[in-house]
Amino acid sequence: MKRFSIIAAVGVFTLITAACTQTAEQNESSGSEPVEQVETGDNEQEQGGSHEALTNKSKGDILLQEYTVLQGANLNEVQTSGSVDVTLHDFYIVKSTKTQGDHYGLAYVYVKNTGEESVILDFSAGFVPDTESRLLFNDQDIAQEYKTHAISPHLTKNEDQSALLWFPLNETNPDTLTLVISGPYLFPLEEDSGSINVEDMEALSEEDKISEDILFEISL
Repeated sequence: MKRFSIIAAVGVFTLITAACTQTAEQNESSGSEPVEQVETGDNEQEQGGSHEALTNKSKGDILLQEYTVLQGANLNEVQTSGSVDVTLHDFYIVKSTKTQGDHYGLAYVYVKNTGEESVILDFSAGFVPDTESRLLFNDQDIAQEYKTHAISPHLTKNEDQSALLWFPLNETNPDTLTLVISGPYLFPLEEDSGSINVEDMEALSEEDKISEDILFEISL
């Protein structure tokens, strides 16, 4: 009986040691991410989402903590309107892991003004027919939220910017989407975009527009 007790104690100690070792290995492999986040990533890959493509982008890392990628596409499509070139690099449909039923479109865009005049773009039109939008500028962690208008990049001569466009979706599994970027508008303000407010955007009119809106037709 004494021998059996010793064997049992050794067995329990071995199991505990193995469990601790496995936990340590998981923590090392996941870095600062919690175990739940690793499981979320695996789930995204099982659903066919472009998990690796999104996690490789610094602006998308923070979003993966709360959202799961459902569909994704690497597009690198370029549209030109007047003096402004807009490149839609990647597009994703994601859903919230915390709130049931919340689906969003996530687009990485790069914009460049090749002209001499200062212009501004309005991203607030978003994915038709949605109007609410959220916009992140240049790897900033702080999101700016607006119900009907988004503060948009102001581009001086030969200036370029990257932006992460973030829109709620009415449909949870659309086959096609249209991303609308309004403008460019003539906007002679030689300051950074932080000095532009909602009132400035609301004051824009069709007379200020120097070219047609930019449309991206996205097929999924």
